Amino acid sequence: MRKNCIIFLFFLFAIISINAQTKNVRGTITDESGNPLPGAAVQQVAASHTGTISDANGFYQIEASSSDILRYSFVGYVSQEILVGDQTEINVSLQLDIGELEEVVVVGYGIQKKENLTGSVSQVLPEELADRPIVNLSESLSGLVPGLQISTSSGEIGASSSWNIHGPNTIGSGSSGGALILVDGVETDPDIINPNDIESISVLKDAASTAIYGSRAPYGVVLITTKGGKKSAKPQFTFSTNLQWRTAISDWDLLSNGRQYAEFFNDLNINTFGIIDPAFGFPDTWFAEYDRRMDNPDLPRIEDGSYMLNFLGMNCTDAADYYPWIQGFANTDWFAELHRSNAPTQNYDFNVSGGTDEVSYYLSLGYQNRDGLRSHLVRENEKRYTMNARFDADITKWLNVGFQSLFTNFARDLPMSSGFVYPGNLHPTIPVKDPNGNYLRGSLNELADGGRSKENVRN
Repeated sequence: MRKNCIIFLFFLFAIISINAQTKNVRGTITDESGNPLPGAAVQQVAASHTGTISDANGFYQIEASSSDILRYSFVGYVSQEILVGDQTEINVSLQLDIGELEEVVVVGYGIQKKENLTGSVSQVLPEELADRPIVNLSESLSGLVPGLQISTSSGEIGASSSWNIHGPNTIGSGSSGGALILVDGVETDPDIINPNDIESISVLKDAASTAIYGSRAPYGVVLITTKGGKKSAKPQFTFSTNLQWRTAISDWDLLSNGRQYAEFFNDLNINTFGIIDPAFGFPDTWFAEYDRRMDNPDLPRIEDGSYMLNFLGMNCTDAADYYPWIQGFANTDWFAELHRSNAPTQNYDFNVSGGTDEVSYYLSLGYQNRDGLRSHLVRENEKRYTMNARFDADITKWLNVGFQSLFTNFARDLPMSSGFVYPGNLHPTIPVKDPNGNYLRGSLNELADGGRSKENVRN
């Protein structure tokens, strides 16, 4: 029995020794076209520290045993694992790892696969815009494209936007250095486009696009493609609507207490002139009258500036705009008076799309109604009507006919005067209106009574 055990152990040791014996494994690593892959990695799966790489001709060699598994890998290709076994020569052909390389990106006047793309491109897809109830395209891209800076000249309705990709300090930035924006290959103001008609947006950030777009390309190119119908698709109808309330992102914390403002104003006079100048400061008689009127709010308001001057013991009759305290004893918050707390915006969109084996079509209609954030004194309103129609047909195998029409109409109802009333220049001691119902500042009367400007801007 002991003799049989010794024989069994001898054969087991012999088998283990044979399997553990290493040998020189060599071969060539190529791509799917048979071209050698220099720098491809060959590694033992069980011993991650043991491996080698192929030379300029794709040739490699490595010490391995029959039980080893070798992993062959190269960046951009699908890795393979092969059992050595009795082989001493293993030639491997690696397949391209397609992955995301089959995705296409709009570049220039066409599309290109990501595997062939070397420029810096950011892409925005429709689903990224779908969850954003927005007013225009400029607002929809906020925060979606790294490096893209979009600013407006003001918060007024109809204010133009500026797109900058390479930062505000780019040489030539401004009117000549803004990004080139193309909608379906045509230079267009992006804010006239209905955001619901956008199919995709590609932002070309580097100078590689100069070959196509020339001197405008170094400042960046934005390529916008609009939606179209799909062939062999049943008619699809879509209706969407949203209601928004817009408000200023911040307000001015202006001092609205008249007495505190007068005290600070006098302190400013003392720090500047060393005395309270009667022409610029608030006299003691004003403070006494202010306190009396705050304790008796039913007292009639002073209507005539010259009467108030005589009441305060000053011998002037025509300095109503010269003295800051001349027209009243009030506590006016001018920022609240000149701005609305919120401004509603309504959006309604309808589209139909579809196609047959040879024809595709797309039609969209949009309506937007929004108010501005200027105060109720000077109500601003804009209505936007959009229409996008697209038709494509295959006449023959080699002839395709397409038609596209994009129409936008802005109907604006604005105050005739475009002047801006600066809240910081209006003292809280000044009432909004006099006893006759007139605004105590001529600029406010100009805005409120200067008439309306009704215009239609068609694109």
